[in-house]
This record gives sequence, C-alpha cells and structure tokens, in this order.
Amino acid sequence: MTSQPRLILASASPRRLEILRAHGHLPEVYPSDTDEQLDANLSLGSLPDALESLALAKADSVTRRLLAESVIANDETAFVVAADTVVYADQVIGKPADRAQAIATLTLLSGRMHQVLTAVAVIRLPDGDVLLFTDTAEVSFAEYGLDEITAFIDAEPPYDKAGSYAIQGIWGTQVTKISGDRETVIGLPYRRLAVALGLFG
Repeated sequence: MTSQPRLILASASPRRLEILRAHGHLPEVYPSDTDEQLDANLSLGSLPDALESLALAKADSVTRRLLAESVIANDETAFVVAADTVVYADQVIGKPADRAQAIATLTLLSGRMHQVLTAVAVIRLPDGDVLLFTDTAEVSFAEYGLDEITAFIDAEPPYDKAGSYAIQGIWGTQVTKISGDRETVIGLPYRRLAVALGLFG
C-alpha cells in the first residue's frame, strides 16, 4: 500500500495550521526563519511576484533544512507549503512593530476598502517541482474611531497580524464586505492550495 505524502507547513502561523486542520489535514510544522521584510513602496501590481519570491524562499529554506537533517528521506514524497500575507492600502502594510503603528494602520483602514494578498509556494519532494500562486481578496471596514481601535488592541494584541487585525477575531465585527476568499484574508487560500496539490497528483 502506498503511503500518503507528508504535508509540511513551513510557517509558525497558528491560523494557517488551523485552516489545514479544518480541511482534514494533519501537517507537520517546521517554521521558516527567512526574513519577511518587503519594500513598503512596492506597487500593487508588483506585489504578487515579490510575495511569491518570499514564500518560495521560506519553503526552500525549510526544505533544505529537513533534507540536510534527514527529517525527510531523499526518496520520500512530501509537500512543503509556505505562505506570506500582506495588506495593501496605498502602500504595503505588514505586521505592526508597536502599538503606535497598529493604531496608525487601523486608522488608515477605517471606512474604506483594502486588498489582502496571500502568496503560496509549494515544493514537491523528492523531485523538487515548484508551484506558486497569489490570491487576492478585498475587505471593507466600517468607520470607527480611536476608542474602538484601542479597545481592540487591548483585548486582542495585533502584533503578529498583517494589517494589525485578524478577520476571524473580534475585529471581524468591523468588516462590512469581503470580496474573495475569506481564508486568503486569514492567511492561506485553501481552495487554491487544494487545486495546486491536485495538479501535483
């Protein structure tokens, strides 16, 4: 009987792990230590290529480490999945460095629409074939003020979240509309990932 391929999540994100588990997977987690910094001045049109390069760097670094440490055998079938998510509203918005930046970001997003882009890289082993894609969703927020922002930050620290919020958390009450895949906003567009894994057979 042929064994099932191993699924490796090259990310420390609990949200990506939750998405995979919700769809019936039991991935092994090996976070990448790749630098996640992106140029804040990148245009929206240039973001997919930059994000995919970053996601691939994450997947590649984890793949090399697991092979070097013999965690994965050279002839073993496995899929290494990495992703990177950013918010775009006039500029690239990543994770906030501190409280002041989180407040500034959420103030910028009040009463308007912004894009959320998640790029995914999949490396199939043992052949090393690569598949890359970026999925984009549009999120609109209600108008809110500083009181709502500070109450949210105190209740649900935003420092590990692109755009300073988690749509599945309490800040989701500020969402008035989502165009696209909600899981893209959370951090892993599973529907497209499932298609990608299917293309790999």
